[in-house]
Amino acid sequence: MLSIGSPAHERVPASTEEHLYERIAADLDDAVASRLITAMVHAHWLIGREIVEVDQPSAERSGWAKA
Repeated sequence: MLSIGSPAHERVPASTEEHLYERIAADLDDAVASRLITAMVHAHWLIGREIVEVDQPSAERSGWAKA
């Protein structure tokens, strides 16, 4: 592992290193947003299921789904 004062670290231009950190931060932000969206979809699906179970406890299918 390189330490901050090592010669290999000094060869990396600061702008390249900053760009790398920005890309990593953007990737992490995208991952968080994606996970949040997935969790929200799942939560809304569960909420909808609960509402249907309370609203139609004995119905096999709702009226609008029948052909």
